[in-house]
Amino acid sequence: MTASCPHSSNGDSAGASNRISQDNVNKHRQAPSSRNASVDSGRPDVVDGANGCASSDIASGCGGGTSPTDTTEDGFKVVKYRRRATASSGTSKLSKVKAVPRKPISKALFASRLDPRTLIEDVKDLLKPFLGDKTVQYVKLRTKYDSYASFHLSGDDEAFAAMNSPDVWPEGSIFHQFFGQLDESRVAEAKNSSNGL
Repeated sequence: MTASCPHSSNGDSAGASNRISQDNVNKHRQAPSSRNASVDSGRPDVVDGANGCASSDIASGCGGGTSPTDTTEDGFKVVKYRRRATASSGTSKLSKVKAVPRKPISKALFASRLDPRTLIEDVKDLLKPFLGDKTVQYVKLRTKYDSYASFHLSGDDEAFAAMNSPDVWPEGSIFHQFFGQLDESRVAEAKNSSNGL
C-alpha cells in the first residue's frame, strides 16, 4: 500500500520539478546571437566558449565555475598606480650653462651614556684623530636625567662614516644614526666648527 500526496496526482509533481530544472538551465543559457551581441556591445563579460556562459552568469551556477574577483560589477574600483617619468642627469661639462650644485647631504649621529661632565670640547678632542679637518656640528642635548650626557653630531657622508664606528666611542657608550629634525627644545649647547682649528 502506497501513500499518496493530497496535492499531487499521477506523477504531476515529478513532471513539474523536471520543468523547473529545465527552466533554470534555459535561464542561464544565451542564444549565440545574444552572446555575440553582448561581446560586440562592449560588455565586460567574457564568454566561456566551452560552457556557453558569460562571466557574470558563472556566479549563478552556469558552467559550475566561480565568479572572478577582479570585476568592477560589484562596485569595487580597480586601483592603478600612476606612472612617473624617469629623470635623467646630464653629464656634459663643455656647456656655458651650468647646473645648480647639489646641496651636501648631512647625516647625524646620536651618542649617549657618556659621563655627565662631558663637554663639546671633549667630544671634539675624541673625534679629532678620526675626522681630521672635516666640519661637524656639535650639539649637547638636554637629558631626562643628570646621570649621563648625550650629543647630536652632524656632518657630510665622510664625517658620518668616521664617527659611526665602535672604535671611536668609549666602552659602555651607545651611538646610532639620528633620523629626522632635531627638536630645538632639546638643545643645551651647540657649536659648529672644524676639527682642524
